Amino acid sequence: MSTIGESSANTDIRRPDCMHIIRAKAFTNLWRKAYKAHSSGLTVVEISGTDELHVAGDWRPVFPQGRDLNQVKEKKLYTLGGKR
Repeated sequence: MSTIGESSANTDIRRPDCMHIIRAKAFTNLWRKAYKAHSSGLTVVEISGTDELHVAGDWRPVFPQGRDLNQVKEKKLYTLGGKR
């Protein structure tokens, strides 16, 4: 994504508008997932960057697991109040 905005290798290509569109879409997708989690009874604990959503509760019935754009994957499992 960073090379779409500015590239040190190819200075002729500079499209900051593309970078902002892609990041905005990523933020929108993340906030939609947070809303879906909240509407399904999960507690949203943290939203980080453009791809991290931390929730309390069993998220597996709410979100399909995998690597497609509409799926989620578990990065790290931790206990609230414990160490990350």
